[in-house]
Amino acid sequence: MKKFSGLFLACLLLICLGIACEKNQDVPWAEALPEIPASYGELEAVTSVPEYPGWLQLWFQDDAGTIRIVRVHLFDNVLLDDVKTIERTGSVVEEVVEDEG
Repeated sequence: MKKFSGLFLACLLLICLGIACEKNQDVPWAEALPEIPASYGELEAVTSVPEYPGWLQLWFQDDAGTIRIVRVHLFDNVLLDDVKTIERTGSVVEEVVEDEG
């Protein structure tokens, strides 16, 4: 009788666990986002900030060295039109070294 009770409880536990399991849903956001122009260049980095959950910054650099930052919100399928651009120039910035003495 104890073996039967143990087997019954084990089967009941497996049934309960099977009912509690839920299939992971597919994430549809990638299909709905607008395209990023190829002229932005190669994707160099992806960053996020803890204060803005769900937002990512995509950092691109083109052949001329121009850096573009595209902001994307993963949960709301939003790609902001406000692209931040950092232009590169040919000038050299002189490094300043302070005297420790």
